[in-house]
Amino acid sequence: MNWAMQLKAADKEVIPIYCFDPRYYAKEHSQTKYGTRKTGVIRARFQLESVEALRADLESIQSQLLVSFEKPEEYLVKLLDPA
Repeated sequence: MNWAMQLKAADKEVIPIYCFDPRYYAKEHSQTKYGTRKTGVIRARFQLESVEALRADLESIQSQLLVSFEKPEEYLVKLLDPA
């Protein structure tokens, strides 16, 4: 990220992306001892509200937020794949 900050403004393009990683919401992907979700209802609601606020802030400056419900490493590969 630091290298991007050093570029001239004319050379920069930022694509805001947020991934709701399913591993944090699905019980079967949990790594906890008791099989509970990593993200409960309250935390998930907070995250959703935060992403909605971020989206509104970006829209106020004529930008858009891409939102995915896939694993980030899978979504970003698809996004960057020209095929």
